[in-house]
Amino acid sequence: RPVLLYGYASAMSELARFILANKMAMPRTLLGVYSTAEVLSETQRGLMQQAFGCKVFNQYGCREVPNIAWECRHGNMHVFADLVYLESIRLEGEDQLIVTSLTNRLMPFIRYDIGDSGRLLDGECACGSPFPLMEMGLCRQNDLIRTRAGKNIHPGFFNHLLDGQK
Repeated sequence: RPVLLYGYASAMSELARFILANKMAMPRTLLGVYSTAEVLSETQRGLMQQAFGCKVFNQYGCREVPNIAWECRHGNMHVFADLVYLESIRLEGEDQLIVTSLTNRLMPFIRYDIGDSGRLLDGECACGSPFPLMEMGLCRQNDLIRTRAGKNIHPGFFNHLLDGQK
């Protein structure tokens, strides 16, 4: 009985399309869906909320630094300040996010230019979280690969194809 679903925005929205097309019922235990690793569009969010019958939350991170920020029930992004030190600096006329991981002791990322734009915000959130607020700008986004047969394949499918090969 799942309580939370967690996955890439593109993969979760494709699953949502499948669920809606096949008129599948979701378990009543499902409380929320966390979308991560890609930009979550409002179209994807709406599709997922309709299919899964619960609120969809955005989580911000990357493969190198997986937990940077998350969206609360009020729709604000909160920085995991206990896991990362996040900066927003102005580069080439744009606010760029620079992240330092506070947890990776084997391969530390210090002032890592993640390639995303965004900025830190002043103020507090009505949810009561003490974690700082941030706003996202342009971010990385994975594309789906469409086969000749019209099937969509997520690029993550190829990540492990060569595991164990020399």
